[in-house]
Amino acid sequence: MKLIAFLAVVCVASMAFAQPATKEQMGRFNDKNYDIMHMWTNIGTFKMINGQGRADITFSGSMLVSGYEGDPLIIQGKLRKEFSRDGRTVYFGKGRIVFSGKWRAVQWFGEDMKGVWYGNGVIRMRGEFDKDMNTGEFWGKDPKQKNYFPSMGTIDVPLPDRMARGAVVAPKRRVKQG
Repeated sequence: MKLIAFLAVVCVASMAFAQPATKEQMGRFNDKNYDIMHMWTNIGTFKMINGQGRADITFSGSMLVSGYEGDPLIIQGKLRKEFSRDGRTVYFGKGRIVFSGKWRAVQWFGEDMKGVWYGNGVIRMRGEFDKDMNTGEFWGKDPKQKNYFPSMGTIDVPLPDRMARGAVVAPKRRVKQG
């Protein structure tokens, strides 16, 4: 009986620390195939590939948006359009961009990036060491399960994260054919 009570307390406590997507982070989307990713880095780069959903990113630097279809971008701060042709637009400066739709690629390089992405796709990321030797962090619903932006090479992270970071994945038995 004590074990059941203990497990119930652990279950409730673990739910209290989760950060599921808020209505603002989801925007007009609410899809069982979507998940949330929080991220930050002081110096780095990322490329969100074949993404969809809602992404809210503040940054300094350059951002290339390719093949975007959706609601008009929300652009705030001191960002200026540097280039626009053939479905590609480059913004430069310091500010915030909010995407609600789908895109072929969103590529950023710069400093002081904080973002929340609710949707699905793949993100390729890399961080550089800042003055405090941090490369940046990313996590899903649980802020205690943080991962670090790599400093050597890049990492591809699918959203939803199907890489089983902390999840239990049941093995599938292979049956011989023939």
